[in-house]
Amino acid sequence: MKSILHLNYFLISLPVLLALLGFLYNPLWFFAAVFPIFTGLFQLIQATCFFIDKNFRSFYLSIYFGATFLFFVLWINTSWQWIWIMPPALAFYLTTLFYMEAKKTQL
Repeated sequence: MKSILHLNYFLISLPVLLALLGFLYNPLWFFAAVFPIFTGLFQLIQATCFFIDKNFRSFYLSIYFGATFLFFVLWINTSWQWIWIMPPALAFYLTTLFYMEAKKTQL
């Protein structure tokens, strides 16, 4: 679990690092904009595996999947301009869940 947590930290911080390096080398802006898609895909796969590992009985992961579903429904069906807030919030929420689970396994 700890290695998943560290990989998650890396995948979340990499777009920020690429964006900062984009000030020095402009093509990195493109990668900073595209890389969060891969981070979201990784997190969705990890959350699914984690949910299966919990025998489909985790209330907090159910909230995550519901919010992820809501994001895609709103993204497709509305022109709401503040929809971009949801992916970072979901990433923070799932990272918190991973952190809490890593703490439990450490004890």
